[in-house]
Amino acid sequence: MRFIDATRRSIGFVIDTFTPSGTIILIVFLLLYVGVVLPAVWSQHPYRRSAASRTLDLLLRHTSQALRAVRRQFPGQ
Repeated sequence: MRFIDATRRSIGFVIDTFTPSGTIILIVFLLLYVGVVLPAVWSQHPYRRSAASRTLDLLLRHTSQALRAVRRQFPGQ
């Protein structure tokens, strides 16, 4: 099996398993993980680690604030 065929089958499996919105959330999570979390942990350059760490902190803070705002909008759920 070629790499392209395996990739298509894998993507098809993910889309069939999750809803389309779940697939988008998974893709966004993977992109953030690869683009922010891994450099924060594994970079050899201190300036990259600190920049990735600040970005991760900023993303987590804003996500927390957004979730609190959503909870305030729907308090009984």
